[in-house]
Amino acid sequence: MKFCYIFMLSLLIQSQTFAVDDLFATRYGLTGAILTPSPFTREVEEGSLAYSLNFYDTTDQSTNVRDRAANHDISFSAGVLENVEFGITQQYFSGAAKLRNRTLYSMKLALPSDSIPMAFSFYTPGTRRDYSSALATFGWKSFYIGGGTNFGGRKLEQISFIDMDSFGTSIFGGYRLRRVKANRNLQPNLTDVEGRPDEIFGFAGGQVSLGKNVQFLFDYNGDIFSSGIRLSLDTSTLQLSYVSSGDYDDLFGRKQDNVLASAQYRF
Repeated sequence: MKFCYIFMLSLLIQSQTFAVDDLFATRYGLTGAILTPSPFTREVEEGSLAYSLNFYDTTDQSTNVRDRAANHDISFSAGVLENVEFGITQQYFSGAAKLRNRTLYSMKLALPSDSIPMAFSFYTPGTRRDYSSALATFGWKSFYIGGGTNFGGRKLEQISFIDMDSFGTSIFGGYRLRRVKANRNLQPNLTDVEGRPDEIFGFAGGQVSLGKNVQFLFDYNGDIFSSGIRLSLDTSTLQLSYVSSGDYDDLFGRKQDNVLASAQYRF
């Protein structure tokens, strides 16, 4: 439903003309909207350094006490070759968060086209525990759509709930839990819990110019819907976005503030 809503919204948006300077980094480094990559890449030797922050409440599963935590993302991205973009993101948590810090590497390859621009993006974590993602994006800066897959990583099993950091996650798509029959030799007539990120997901996004230095952003990453305003001041950019709650918030017992603040410096 969310994906259909964004598609209908795009039909109401008049197509805009953008310059290369309108390419901005997402939360995870590569250029695009807020969370998802567009079908365009930076010029060679152009880049940005970005910082994103959002707060949430989390519940300690052993004491049932709720406390504050924060998610920080520091990313660097640059055009390394013609039609090739590289990004690296360091993600860390503070406060009562029980999650591990992690590094995310990404790359985007744009295919020159006289009709519909297209690009392939690849995200891989610095650990085998988490899931990698491969995405294909079609469209324009004002509106693009795409699909992707999550693969690799370590799935969640019932015993993993003892250590919420022992299984893998992804940055695209939702997370699915299911009950399966337990090993009958050990636990007859009982069930276990298994879970993993969506293997296949769809996404959409875009940015619309509201003036010389202001853009409206919107996207859906297969699980989370987001929209916001971006203010560009020469080489600096400030961004404030609404980010909906998703499957991972339910999985980790988080209550999102639903506000994502970002700042970036372009060079």
